[in-house]
Amino acid sequence: MDTKTHVDPSPSDRSSSVAPPPNSRSLMTQSAPSTRDAVVARTQAPSTLGRWRLVEPIGGGRCSRVFRARPVDAPEDSPGDYALKLARTRASGDDDYRLLLQREAYVSRQVSHAHLTSVLAAHVDAPPYYLVLPHLEGRTVADWLSQRPRRNLVDCLWIARQAAEALAALHVGNWRHGDVKPGNLFLAASGHTTLLDLGFAQRINGKKVDCQPLSGTPAYAAPEVLCAAHVVGDRADVYSLGATLFEMLTGVRPFAEEDPVELAAAHRQLPAPDPRKISPDTPLAVARLVRRMLAKEPYRRPSARELIELLVCLEIEAFDQRDWAA
Repeated sequence: MDTKTHVDPSPSDRSSSVAPPPNSRSLMTQSAPSTRDAVVARTQAPSTLGRWRLVEPIGGGRCSRVFRARPVDAPEDSPGDYALKLARTRASGDDDYRLLLQREAYVSRQVSHAHLTSVLAAHVDAPPYYLVLPHLEGRTVADWLSQRPRRNLVDCLWIARQAAEALAALHVGNWRHGDVKPGNLFLAASGHTTLLDLGFAQRINGKKVDCQPLSGTPAYAAPEVLCAAHVVGDRADVYSLGATLFEMLTGVRPFAEEDPVELAAAHRQLPAPDPRKISPDTPLAVARLVRRMLAKEPYRRPSARELIELLVCLEIEAFDQRDWAA
């Protein structure tokens, strides 16, 4: 569903202080939980957490598990209208996962937008660490693309424009998302798009960081994110959205090197490919915008606010191509 349901979290669910989280170490280089840890996590999943009853598991990844949930005082036959994001437990290093949830809760309270994920309640001061969010019906853009890699032009532009609106709100609040990719764009049946996962969000301060850890997903990372001692600003998100739009239009990523070193070098050095070489029916104006979003130098990319205006114009021009049965 594209309409979010809000609750007033009880004091027991609120973090006693959702303070600005320190920069967490990157999780990209950490190994996934062992098979034993995964089995233990499944068997030890509680039936309730605070005032929330876990209805069923609905997803998860390396850092967390996601359950459909409802308040414990709700009728047994009531639907689970909430999603509870529970940090995975490990023998050591638990603090990394807590920091991701803490950051997501903090940024969500700083920035609110219709196309941005919202955190309704947070428990991040003591284990078990979890967030409560609205339950959204639909699928990620990654799942959407897996069924048919190339999608209708207007749908692609519409999704990108909604994501740009979420990014613009973050950037006005002096945050960058840090992990824009198809897997973090959630698509409702109505077409409403929500930008998920604020765990890798970073403050935009215009300062160089000598040993800034890599966060996010390398396949969609901007060149400056992959270079030490470079200023990383809001237009790194625009690059990642450009890589996502390229994939929606063509069915492939702009740079598909499997070796991490070669992939980083491609993002830093190779010119942005022309999507028309893979998808010849892509309009020239759209291809030019995608390549501009994928510019190596951040100042050559549009801001999120400018991008919204450009995408709206392209949507209008291409609207007669909409596949309403898709």
